Amino acid sequence: MAIIINKYRPFRKNTLLGFVDLGLEPSGLEIRECSLHEKNGKRWLGFPARPYQKDGKTTYASIVQISDKGKWATFQKAAVAALDAYLRDHPRVQGGQPDGDCPF
Repeated sequence: MAIIINKYRPFRKNTLLGFVDLGLEPSGLEIRECSLHEKNGKRWLGFPARPYQKDGKTTYASIVQISDKGKWATFQKAAVAALDAYLRDHPRVQGGQPDGDCPF
């Protein structure tokens, strides 16, 4: 399985750095709007989630998940590495310009 970054959109708020659309090859499966986070020098991806209210606070429920912790860790490592490679090849995006948006 190869992970392809189809789109990255920077969006900084607390631990959130942006949103990523991933393509999984050869299946052709695309997972849109994954969140990229960073805290204490550690980065990770979150699968798309839907918001809901609990005790007056907004929290999120996962829509997609990998239940096996070892497989999840392997996926995380591969996805973050794919994103790092993508950002090296697309420095304008890393600097804060979303994919496909006009800079002016």
